[in-house]
Amino acid sequence: MIEGVFLIMEALDSKAKVLEIVYDESLAEEAMEIHRWTPQTAIHGVSRGIMEWVCGVAAPPGIIGIVEQVDLPLDSLLKEDVPQSLVVVASGVRDPASLGLLIRVADAFGADGLISTSESVDLYNPKTVRAAAGSHFHVSLVREANFNLVAKVLQERGMKRFALDGSGDKDIFDVDLRIPLALIVSDEARGISDELLRLVDEKVKVPFPGRVKSLNVGVSTGIALFEILRARGILGAQNV
Repeated sequence: MIEGVFLIMEALDSKAKVLEIVYDESLAEEAMEIHRWTPQTAIHGVSRGIMEWVCGVAAPPGIIGIVEQVDLPLDSLLKEDVPQSLVVVASGVRDPASLGLLIRVADAFGADGLISTSESVDLYNPKTVRAAAGSHFHVSLVREANFNLVAKVLQERGMKRFALDGSGDKDIFDVDLRIPLALIVSDEARGISDELLRLVDEKVKVPFPGRVKSLNVGVSTGIALFEILRARGILGAQNV
């Protein structure tokens, strides 16, 4: 489920399959304007009370869309004959808003895809969809993957497995980021388990001089992805 005119239009622009549109009866004119873009989609008007119940919030946007969920098989993203240069792996990210932010950050910095492991919250949790703000339609997503299998396939595809963790042995600025790599991240509170850390090639961290002990996973991942693109010459002074 997606909420609001912006996300519905993002879905349509991305050729996602919008199955239904539901709108607050007071917004019939706006809903019909959207429906002109997708006349084959079923459309229903409901009372504000029902809209609040469906969205689970006191101030719903008034128009929602039911969109077909899309998630790729692991071997479809990590194809043998199509080299990938940058993939984000969300391992055990259990906060819906944090996972949504990760999807948005992966979108912003042009990652080839995002893999979410079975220990993470669902990619299509309503709070995750809200936080991603439309990036579900821009990023190739793999859902509920087994981390051991992910690590094995990444190695077979020649991608280095970098764990972004506060206990990292090296700063993100001190490793070669120009090679094909997967950036493995987890919740701020839990971090990546020792068992999974044994399956990675490097443990790296984002250094910071302040007094905080850790950063939100979306913030640290954004910094790391920025540095990867800068190291590859994709981002220069004109882009900052």
